[in-house]
Amino acid sequence: MSGFNLEQLGDMISIPMPVDADGYVDRECPAEHCKGPFKVMPGTGILEQAPCVCPYCGHSGPSDDFFAEKQIEYATEEAEALIVAAFQNSLLSSLGGGSSRSAGQGMFSLSIEIKTTPPERPIYRHEQLETKIVCPSCDLHYAIFGKFAFCPDCGKHNSTQMLEVNLGLVERQLVLAASAGDQELERHLIENSLEDAVSAFDGFGRELVRVKATALGDPSKADGFSFQNLMGAEKRLQKEFAVTLRTLFDSGDFDYAVTMFLRRHVFAHSMGVVDTDYAAKSGDPTAIVGRRLRVEPAEVRRLAIVLKGVASRLEQAL
Repeated sequence: MSGFNLEQLGDMISIPMPVDADGYVDRECPAEHCKGPFKVMPGTGILEQAPCVCPYCGHSGPSDDFFAEKQIEYATEEAEALIVAAFQNSLLSSLGGGSSRSAGQGMFSLSIEIKTTPPERPIYRHEQLETKIVCPSCDLHYAIFGKFAFCPDCGKHNSTQMLEVNLGLVERQLVLAASAGDQELERHLIENSLEDAVSAFDGFGRELVRVKATALGDPSKADGFSFQNLMGAEKRLQKEFAVTLRTLFDSGDFDYAVTMFLRRHVFAHSMGVVDTDYAAKSGDPTAIVGRRLRVEPAEVRRLAIVLKGVASRLEQAL
C-alpha cells in the first residue's frame, strides 16, 4: 500500500511512495465516475492487505488499484532515473572507476572518455486535503476533502462521528458563553450554538440520505433534502424511504426539537425577532410578535442530547 513495483530489464525495482510531513500517503479512487483523492497513514487501521474503500463513493477493490496517477508517473520516472544511474555506474566501473581510459602502444592508441550527467530525479508534490479523520472503528488515520466519508480501511461511514464532533463544538461554545463576561456576547454565542446544533444535524441527515439513495441506485431521492425543517424532513423520509421520523424520538422530544428548529430559523433569518409564522407554528407561549426570542443554554444542551439519540436510530432505520 506504500510502495509501487515496476519490472524493468528483467529485475523488480521497488519504489517506495513518498509520505508527506505528517506521514500520509496519497491515494486515488480508481472508479471512472469518482477519481477522488484522499490520503492514509500507513501502519494505522486493520491491515494494509485489506481491500481499500473510496471515502467518497464507497467503491471497494484491491489496495494496489488505488495508486494515484501521479504516483505511477513518479514511480516510472524514478525507476528510469535509477536505471540510467546504474548504467552510468556500470560504464564507469568498466573503466576502472575513472571517466576515461586509453589503450594501445606505439603509433596506434584508443582513448575512451565518458561524460556522464546525473539523471534528473522526479519531484513529488503531495495532495493538499482539508480534513484529517481517525476512524473510531479501526483507528485508520486518513484525510479527505469535505467532512463526510467512508473509512478507506473498514468501510464504516463517519456521519455519526462528524455529528458528535460538531455537537461537541456546540458544548464548547456554550462553556465559552458562560465565561464571556459580556451580556451581548453571551447571548450571541448561545444563539449561535443553537444554529450550529441544527446545522450539524442537517448535514448529518443529508449525508445519510445521500448514501442511502446512492445504495438504492437512485441518487435523485436525495435531491433537495433538508433536515432544518423537521416536519418537512418527516414527509420526505416517509415518501422516499418509508421512515417515520417522529417514531425515532422519545416521547415529547419530537415536538421539542421541532420548536427549537423553528427558533433557529428566527435567529438565522429574522435576527431573533418573532414573526407571525413562528408564533403560529411553534405554539411557544412566550413568543410575542415583534419581540426578540430568548434561548437558554440548558435548552440547547437538551436539544444536543435529543439529536444524538435520534441520530443512531435514524442511521439504523436507513
